[in-house]
Amino acid sequence: MPEPQGSVIRWIAVRAFSFIALSLLVACDGDLNQDDGAMASLNAGTAANAAAASSVEAVAADARPAAKPEATIPAAMLGRWTGLADDCADAAAPMELRVENDRLLFHESEGRVTAITSRADGSTLVDAAFTGEGQSWTRRLTLILQDGGRRLRIEGGGDGVTRKRCPA
Repeated sequence: MPEPQGSVIRWIAVRAFSFIALSLLVACDGDLNQDDGAMASLNAGTAANAAAASSVEAVAADARPAAKPEATIPAAMLGRWTGLADDCADAAAPMELRVENDRLLFHESEGRVTAITSRADGSTLVDAAFTGEGQSWTRRLTLILQDGGRRLRIEGGGDGVTRKRCPA
C-alpha cells in the first residue's frame, strides 16, 4: 500500500527543487553556452536538489513505523471479542474485535502493532498503526484482561470499552 505522507513529502521536494533549477536557468537569460559560470551554478543547484531529495527520502523512511514489534500481544488476550450485549455468532457486530499476535482487527479498521509494553499491573500497552475507511492514524491502547480472562477492557484516548470473549 503506498505511503501517502512520504509521497507528499517527495512531491513537495521535487516541485520545490525544480522551481529552484528553473529560477537559476531564467537568471542566466537562457544563454548557458556563453556563460560557463551560469552552467556551473545550474550544476551546483542540481546537485543540491539531489542531496536535498535524498535527505527528504531518509526522513520519510525514518518516520515509518517498524514492520514487526519486538514482542507480541500476550496469548491470554488473543482471540475473538465482542460487545457485552452482542451475540458472538454475529461476525458483523459493530463491537467485533479479533486480537492476533501482531494486529488488532476491528469492525472497520486494522491496527498493526508497532510496540508492546507489559505493565506490572498485568495490563499491556499496545502502540499500533491503524488504517480504515481510507484513513491512517496511530494510537496507544491499554489492554486489560478481566473476569478470569472472559472479558477484555481496552482503554485509549480517555475512553474505554469492555468486550466479552467469543469461542474461536
